[in-house]
This record gives sequence, structure tokens and C-alpha cells, in this order.
Amino acid sequence: GYFKAICVERSRFEAMILRRIVREFLRELVRSANIRSARLRNGKYRIHFFWDAFPHVDPLKEEKARTERFNNGSTSDQEEAAKDGVDWIERLDYQKQSNDERRKRGLPARTYGADRPDDQEAQTEEAAANAAEEARSQERRKK
Repeated sequence: GYFKAICVERSRFEAMILRRIVREFLRELVRSANIRSARLRNGKYRIHFFWDAFPHVDPLKEEKARTERFNNGSTSDQEEAAKDGVDWIERLDYQKQSNDERRKRGLPARTYGADRPDDQEAQTEEAAANAAEEARSQERRKK
């Protein structure tokens, strides 16, 4: 339907226009800047474009499907980030930075994708963490 037509147009635009522009730019860069990268000089590089993602009708259903794809090994961080229209390396860097900051502030780190426990385990862990925090609060009040 509609979204498939947009994907087809994006692919055609990439193939007919964007890739050509990037290749010409890199050729000129290699010529003018005396670039020594063999991959650039020989044209052996990969070009990938990131487009805005389409919103899902049922985000919860899509997230469960994504988790299932991670669990059964039919997807990767690269593929899922591309579907969201973001660079997967930037996403991983952001997640690491976020977790580092959470740990620094004494908060539990978040889990992502295939590292995420199933819902029941997550609820149990969250309940245990909340109970521990409540016990610490009560100890502080007693003092």
C-alpha cells in the first residue's frame, strides 16, 4: 500500500540520485585531498541512508514483535535501528552513556533488546528493587 510505495520511492531516489552524489563527492575528495584510504580510492565502501521511520499502529505489539525477533535471532541491532531511522552505533553509544549516568546516580541500568528479561521476570525484579528501596527509606526514617 501507501507505505510500501514510499519505501520503493526512497529506494529509487537512493539508487538514482543520492548514491551517485555521494560517489562523486568521494571521488573528488580522494582526488583533491590526497586521501590514502585504499577503500575510498578503489570505490570499496558501503553507503547506507537512514530515513524517518513509519509510526506503528500498535506500538506495544510492535515492541513485543521486536523482542521476539531479537530472542529468536531473526534480527540485529543494525536492522532494528535502521527500521527506526537511526544509526545503530549512535543508538548503542547513547544507551551506554545513559546507563553509565544511571549507575553514577545510583539507579539501575536499563536493559535493551535481547538483553531484556521477559515481562514476568522484569516485574519480579522491579518489585524486588522497589521493596529494597522502601526498606532503605524506612531505615533512614528510623535513624
